[in-house]
Amino acid sequence: MRPRLSFEWLHACSGCEISLLNSGEGLLELLERVEIVHFPLLMDHKYRPRAGGAGEIDLPEAEIGLVSGGVASEEHLAVLRAMRRSCATLIGFGTCATHGGIPALRNQWPVADALQTVFAIADGQGAIPAAMAGQLDRVYSIDEQIKVDVSLPGCPPRPETIVEVIQALLD
Repeated sequence: MRPRLSFEWLHACSGCEISLLNSGEGLLELLERVEIVHFPLLMDHKYRPRAGGAGEIDLPEAEIGLVSGGVASEEHLAVLRAMRRSCATLIGFGTCATHGGIPALRNQWPVADALQTVFAIADGQGAIPAAMAGQLDRVYSIDEQIKVDVSLPGCPPRPETIVEVIQALLD
């Protein structure tokens, strides 16, 4: 059985995932060695509660997990915790995950002020959509919320570096 990889993105632009996809032959070699079990950018996967888990998100188990993006909402935090539970080794993938990145610029204002400003510009009214409920007090790096085994900064990380880190963990 090949080692399993799991990917998740939180408050991010998907540049880290695109960087991985741009790794060319390195990615093809990696795909020969692993099975990707979760990668929302590339494959559909519905989050569902574990049986008897009181609403906990159920993600497939994996030897290695990579998480990009910062933690800005209760939903991000729940997904991040599910990744930590399901992955033996967890990599903070990209500067948003390792340091908060550009989304953390929001941290200089109270959340309500930042949202009011953004949506006043977006719709001229300042009405905050219901989908924005559950925002945390600030944008966190993932290691401020859970234990991270490896940090891979970069905006985005270099394609060959991503592959090298995964290959090193497999070896």
